[in-house]
Amino acid sequence: MNREGVSAQVSRVADDWSLDRRSFLKAGASAGVLLLGAGGLLSGCSGKSSGPVNPGEVRVGGTLTAGMTGGGSAEALDAHNVMDNLTMARLNALYSNLVRTTRDGRSFELALAQEMIPNPDATEWTILLKDGPRFHDGRPVTARDVVASFKRIVENDYPGKQGLGPIDLNKLSAVDDRTLKIAFTAPFAVFQEMAAAFEYNLYIVPEDYDPNKPIGSGPFVYESFEPGAQSVFTRNTGYWEKGAGPYVDKLVIVSYQDETAQTNALLSGQVDMINALSRTSSQVEKTGGRFQNSPSGSMSPFVMNVAQAPWNDERVRAAMRLICNRAEIQAQALGGDGEVANDLYSPLDSLYDDSIPQREKNIAKAKALLREAGRESLEVDLVTRPAAPGMVQSAQVLAEQAKAAGVTINVRQVTSGDFYAKYGKWNFCQSNWSAVGFWAQTAMMLLPDSPYNDSGFDDPEFTKLYQEAIALQDSSQRAELAAKMQQIFHERGSLIIPAFRSIIDGYAGRVGGAATSPVFSFNNYRFQDFWVAA
Repeated sequence: MNREGVSAQVSRVADDWSLDRRSFLKAGASAGVLLLGAGGLLSGCSGKSSGPVNPGEVRVGGTLTAGMTGGGSAEALDAHNVMDNLTMARLNALYSNLVRTTRDGRSFELALAQEMIPNPDATEWTILLKDGPRFHDGRPVTARDVVASFKRIVENDYPGKQGLGPIDLNKLSAVDDRTLKIAFTAPFAVFQEMAAAFEYNLYIVPEDYDPNKPIGSGPFVYESFEPGAQSVFTRNTGYWEKGAGPYVDKLVIVSYQDETAQTNALLSGQVDMINALSRTSSQVEKTGGRFQNSPSGSMSPFVMNVAQAPWNDERVRAAMRLICNRAEIQAQALGGDGEVANDLYSPLDSLYDDSIPQREKNIAKAKALLREAGRESLEVDLVTRPAAPGMVQSAQVLAEQAKAAGVTINVRQVTSGDFYAKYGKWNFCQSNWSAVGFWAQTAMMLLPDSPYNDSGFDDPEFTKLYQEAIALQDSSQRAELAAKMQQIFHERGSLIIPAFRSIIDGYAGRVGGAATSPVFSFNNYRFQDFWVAA
């Protein structure tokens, strides 16, 4: 296939994955950067955008300090072993990947890869690397490094393994310095979009990679790291993506435990930007700073572990979904921001099935199902943490709602460190997700071998449809199977998804380069986009 043919194929596949739900595009047209308002409100959150943060022309130099919630003493900078968003942000400063999500979150684009060419049945892909990218120590990024990176991910059972699908390590080989062949044991037609969705898990590292001395090919170079506190990086003057930064000499990422601490740090000038804010913040006053509000498909679902009682009974799961008043959670926990959900994920994806009737609260039916299951006086602990805006508050609202059905929910708040120490073992908890495409989200959390399957979901019919779909070259046929899978999950799934929230980030007035971030905060963690005024 010639290069024009490859480009056309890339465009076609990208169009297949286009995240273009009308409601979110409509919201995105009016969302933008919002001034910090007086009296503790983010003024104008539902009004007209005041435009992007721009303190002047792009300036090279200075230090950019980002404050983020989460993290803990167990944090690391291992390129392939990531669990939370704070770690993702740090890794994206250090490393690069073959393919990644576009800045607007609607498609994907090639990064270190120049071409990705499948054979006729998509059981083998040929990858040609760009000529020029180098690691921070000056060595060129080669096909052997890609082979070593993928082997490390699969052999260590790291989360990115799922993004590589049915890869055949025995046939993974470097043809020359810039060319490699990736073979799969079954057709894998969605390889590019899966690799893009898993971009924060599939970074390319040197053959002799040492996570204790992290070297990548990203926009920033490692200087220091103190787990649970902060990381410091310096500008990579040889960054391969020309004309795209990085602009600041130094990037500092600081860990905070909650939104209040973050906000205080911004107001006091300790940091230049903060992430994951709620629509209202009692600490915020008029300071000349600005907010960016990006419509998104981010969610904090309630996770029912179907491998444990009482959630192994489909009737109990159905009852809990009927107890939930989604609009009330959106109003009370998210301040009316975002969009009411329907226990389905990936709302930005064109595959999202909004023809499935909206599930509404039905206490009478919930009680009947609980009686039938012998769980009339159900009492459960709900484990949560302040990892996202409105997360703990939504758990508290659900607990109040459950009382009407005779169900007692004890909300138990833990730290992020404690949560991940028992990840996948909690009986009833809240997880936290950013917007991801349908196939990738399924692969990440709902297959028997998914790296983030904390609900223990294992539905043979659902899994079979997924395996059939990813082998299909025809996107319309894949869409038909996606619709069937969503119907199954809506009827007997393991998650309660009450609402999708917007991504709201705060910036000091001296920060330039902020844009819409539909997937992750800070331009989807692309710190190379930002500059600071003198």
